[in-house]
Amino acid sequence: MKRAVHPVAMPIGRRHPELPEPAFQISTGISGLPVESPLAIEVNGVPRATLLCTPEALEELVVGWCFGQGFVESVADLASVRFKSGRAAIMLNRSLPGGHDWREQLTAGFDASLARSPIAKLTTPPERDGVVVPANRLIASVNELFDRFRQSNAPLGNHFAGLHDFASDAQMIFHDFSRHNATDKLIGWGVLTKLSFERTALVLSGRISSDLVYKAMRAGIKIVATRALTSAQAVRLAQGAGITIVARALDAERTIFTHPWRIDRNH
Repeated sequence: MKRAVHPVAMPIGRRHPELPEPAFQISTGISGLPVESPLAIEVNGVPRATLLCTPEALEELVVGWCFGQGFVESVADLASVRFKSGRAAIMLNRSLPGGHDWREQLTAGFDASLARSPIAKLTTPPERDGVVVPANRLIASVNELFDRFRQSNAPLGNHFAGLHDFASDAQMIFHDFSRHNATDKLIGWGVLTKLSFERTALVLSGRISSDLVYKAMRAGIKIVATRALTSAQAVRLAQGAGITIVARALDAERTIFTHPWRIDRNH
């Protein structure tokens, strides 16, 4: 009769004798690490938020943030965007109030905005549109955008947001310490260049949260893909907004969570 074998308890803080010695690298500086800088945002002279961001593409960032908050609908709403001493002053071609779309739903962004949108309460998805993307083309696009980011000079630890326009086959990427800021930079660039987002896919290096889906919905983006996962609230919001979410997009376990008809898996 075999005797039961019980695991041997190890004292707390003691290394198991069969485990290899842990290896560490020692850093003597901060060179190459992402930089976080505070940026205060004023809209028509009223302080609205302070973002911690990578200090690059700041005009795109604040325009994208204002667009996501509902202060602007297009570049025509912008009178001026000025920067001085860590402050962004945005003047609009109309009066406040603004930001009417963000009030009820606490989001995961650093600005802790509140969202109020009829889309957030929809359970019945909209009717199908004509935006369908071949699966092989989407997978290739995701890989291309990640390759572009790896080859860029972005600091280690930065997130990126990439866009593929399937109408023109053009691509663009922006990076930031925060994936929310990177997305705002990308959408702000689209607003400033009057880009139509209708046939585009947003590709993210980090997880998809509900506020990122909301930003995509505001812009008219139809597909949001990530190498990571998504939150349950993001899936609910995407279902009502008609947005297709693709998670683990770089892996064999890639998963479509909403509106799978938009991805043509036969091509």
